[in-house]
Amino acid sequence: SSVASILHIITRLDSGGSAEAVLELARILTEDGARVGLITGRTVDPQEDLNSFALKTGVQVFSVPQLVRNVSPVSDIIAFFRIRKLIRHFKPDIVHTHTSKAGIIGRFAAWSLRIRHIIHTPHGHIFYGYYNPLVTTFFTFMERIAAKVTAKITTLTESGRCDHIRLKIGPEHLFTVIPTGVKVKRFMEGNGSGVRIETGWQEMKIVGWVGRLVPIKDCITFIRAAALIRDRCENVRFLIVGDGEEREMLEQRVKALGLQEQCIFTGKRNDIPSVMAALDVFVLSSLNEGFGRVLIEAMAAGAVVVSTEVGGTKDVIEDGKSGILVPPSSPDRITDAVCRVLDDHELYGRLKKGGRERAQFFDVSSMAGKFEELYEDICCM
Repeated sequence: SSVASILHIITRLDSGGSAEAVLELARILTEDGARVGLITGRTVDPQEDLNSFALKTGVQVFSVPQLVRNVSPVSDIIAFFRIRKLIRHFKPDIVHTHTSKAGIIGRFAAWSLRIRHIIHTPHGHIFYGYYNPLVTTFFTFMERIAAKVTAKITTLTESGRCDHIRLKIGPEHLFTVIPTGVKVKRFMEGNGSGVRIETGWQEMKIVGWVGRLVPIKDCITFIRAAALIRDRCENVRFLIVGDGEEREMLEQRVKALGLQEQCIFTGKRNDIPSVMAALDVFVLSSLNEGFGRVLIEAMAAGAVVVSTEVGGTKDVIEDGKSGILVPPSSPDRITDAVCRVLDDHELYGRLKKGGRERAQFFDVSSMAGKFEELYEDICCM
């Protein structure tokens, strides 16, 4: 590609969708001959070891510990000057910022050095569900100002693009949709038999939930649904994979509902492709999702997906074709959908096949290709 050097800036590379997408993008760009740098803030629980990632790929990784998620004037000012210094040192053709805080500080730092080609990818957005109204208003205001120095803003989904336009973050032509990429092949090759043996559930139907145990992911709704599903369907078991601040409360709720025999909390696991492959049905119960890459992972592994219709999920799941969409916070509707899928073999087979086909659309190589085209367009502007 004709693009010589790209510097990515992200608030943190803690394990999750945005971190995985950015690392994959950096890796593929380097393979395709670009010089790639990556600035990241304080990372507690890295997606992968950053030193070995840098050695393996040739991507230059810089750490700015003062770059943190919450608003913190002293840290933010220090982060601004450290990032500015790194940009000056790296001399990129393009600065590509990711996530809200890195997007605001990184774009202003690049603009202050007269970098012409600035791209921003929010990876979801902070307009609802995350912060109190005051902080959200402040962030929205900052996003509008930062948009004025940005050449392109890429959203993960069409609904994300519409949200940005509706909130007047910038003019319509500023936004373009590039879905995040998942290593689809890794999930298509997942084998669930080990997980089924480990749980002792070889003969059972397994309904699973995978994510961080935090309020926005609303696992409590999944647990309420699990109690209803147990009463309606035979031989069903439940797997909750992940960790977080709500774990203890959720385990108490499982006990209170008398579900402890049918429900296992696994904690965090490093074999998500195998976990997904062990599931008959995957449920996403979130109150907001920028994109929901976990849906793609589940579909690729062959689980049938039941998901709340929030944020970008309707851009990933075609209702009735590659999964089933339900309203948020409704255990009854999740129960109906899961039982319908488990009882109707024809429907189950159709959704499983549709999901596998749909997952291909979000492969990591197609994401990288779209970004490479965008970089070239911008450099020609």
